[in-house]
Amino acid sequence: MVRVFRYIYGILTVLLVILFVLTGLLSPSALSSPLYRIIYAAYALFTLISAFFIPGMHRKLLHVLIALLILGLAAEKTFNTRRFISLGTGGTYLIPLRGDTLEFELIAFSTDREQAGGGREVHYESKVLVNRQDTVRISVNHPYRYGNYRFYQSSYRTLTAYTVVSDRDTLHLFEGQSAELNDLPFILQGYDRILKRAAIRYNDILIYVPAGMRTPFMDSELTLLPGRSETGTVLECVEVRGHALLLSVALLTLLALAGSLFIRK
Repeated sequence: MVRVFRYIYGILTVLLVILFVLTGLLSPSALSSPLYRIIYAAYALFTLISAFFIPGMHRKLLHVLIALLILGLAAEKTFNTRRFISLGTGGTYLIPLRGDTLEFELIAFSTDREQAGGGREVHYESKVLVNRQDTVRISVNHPYRYGNYRFYQSSYRTLTAYTVVSDRDTLHLFEGQSAELNDLPFILQGYDRILKRAAIRYNDILIYVPAGMRTPFMDSELTLLPGRSETGTVLECVEVRGHALLLSVALLTLLALAGSLFIRK
């Protein structure tokens, strides 16, 4: 009976290690809520304490490695930077990254509904043009990978289009969209609905533009008018770090587990 329990424990440990590694590599945003982090910490603490009561140096080492793996996964899911990006159809957005800038243009956003259960949405997908070259599809469980960054399809929200009028140009923009006005590049950073003003960023200078009023902007004037609303997509951007360390600990854990099973035989 004890031998059967040990084999079951060994199999479950292998499956657990594989699960932790896969979630850390393929979906850093999954299983990352505060509740899961508490579970990780409790499980790691239990595993670490149990190492002192288990005979055999190889078994102690195995439990310490498992505890380190769990703590490493929890740290990765806690400290990886993440932010949410709202995109409207036709909008061009500059996304600042660490030492780089990525340009997104939302070509289309679609949702699929199931017939039963009140017709709730079950699948979201964003068709995005990246750096004006590559067209990619970002959907649930199928993120877009760019270096150490992952872009996940998170949800959707209602976005308001804004009309920006100057002496020579008329633009239709969403929050976060980059554009040029009178040959001057800027970003419509956001809109404060309480103060009824927009924040426009130009060369790291933040300018506040009240809605419906002519406002000086460089050598000209502009007027911002809130307009129609439409459904836009929300993407989650996650910067992934610590993969090499996570893989190293996982490999050592599997080797220690294999050695433990070999010694038992």
